[in-house]
Amino acid sequence: MENKFYRILFFLSILLIIISFDLAHNPPSGWQKQMLPDSLPNFQVSDMFFLDSLNGWIVTGNDMPNDLSGYIIKTTNGGNNWELKFSDFRDYSKVYFLNSSTGFVCGGYSTRCKIAKSTNGGDNWFSINGPGGQIFYDDMDVINEDTIWIAIHEASLWRNLSATNGGASWTRNIVRGGSQNPDKIYFANNELGFASRGNLLRTSDGGNTWNSLQPELGFIDIHFIDSLTGWRVAMGAIRKTTDGGLNWIQQTLPSINDTISSNGVGEISKIK
Repeated sequence: MENKFYRILFFLSILLIIISFDLAHNPPSGWQKQMLPDSLPNFQVSDMFFLDSLNGWIVTGNDMPNDLSGYIIKTTNGGNNWELKFSDFRDYSKVYFLNSSTGFVCGGYSTRCKIAKSTNGGDNWFSINGPGGQIFYDDMDVINEDTIWIAIHEASLWRNLSATNGGASWTRNIVRGGSQNPDKIYFANNELGFASRGNLLRTSDGGNTWNSLQPELGFIDIHFIDSLTGWRVAMGAIRKTTDGGLNWIQQTLPSINDTISSNGVGEISKIK
């Protein structure tokens, strides 16, 4: 009887090893809930950026000027675990990394606007000079380490500013008024860029001149895979271009149990 018990125990141990090995190399398909650090209170994720399949960053904020809710959180294993890297009285709105070392965040509230840079993968951050006297940094796109674009909300005025020398100097680029002020900025490369101000603005010369593409709506999110092909979300629907953003065709997405439709998309992403 004792030998039989040990044989059963032995085979159970082998079975557990096989199951563990299979799960490690063939994880369950579909979506799994990711757990963020327990030390964080309730917060809202403002933006997420993944450099590759393992390394990613999250920024948070909740529009409360006296609430320590601006967090920068990092994962190095594809989101299985997250580590708090930095916290501040900010309403972070955007995070972007050029490589595994160099990254930028922006955000703020009232006089606490901030653009910060990291040179060690997000472990440490230091402020870089931003445009003074602004209220809120809404959106940011980083072309390279010396060229940054910022969309800024100042009362009823939206402005896109370009920065050179890592934020040392800023130049006002687009100024609009009323309800058609730019609030989004995206560059597919050094020359081709887009801004959203109710309708869609396009530049092909690095932002020196902008053209309004009528009657095209602006965008909530936009991504290009090269200088010709890109997708954007406008009014909840996905539109595609194959000629560098001159013309756009709405995409038809499948409906799943009447819960997902082509007019309910909020954001899109691309696989690098």
